[in-house]
Amino acid sequence: MNIENLIYQELLEIANQRGIFLDFVDLPNKIDGFWFYIKNKTDAIAINRVLAGNKRNFTLAHELGHSALHKNSNYNVLTNGGKLDEKMEAEADEYARILITKIKKNLRKEVTLNIQK
Repeated sequence: MNIENLIYQELLEIANQRGIFLDFVDLPNKIDGFWFYIKNKTDAIAINRVLAGNKRNFTLAHELGHSALHKNSNYNVLTNGGKLDEKMEAEADEYARILITKIKKNLRKEVTLNIQK
């Protein structure tokens, strides 16, 4: 299994542990994915099914970032003329970078420990 797939498996586990509904769906080419939350009911992520590898992983991590950081936000892209909140998008990007870096470090530790055995 390659590193992208190992990272992907870890991201799926995080979504599962958080109780987030995750689906891979047909989306317009310009949309990689989205997260939505209906107060006290649904926490869900949709990922464009055409994505693979690093792009898929970053998109999933980015949407996990929205879930972790923005549940209390009243911002709704659908009611704001389709405009994204640049600050929230930057925060989700940073969250994704940090999360993927941590996953990579943990995977390297696991590999190192297994080699030393």
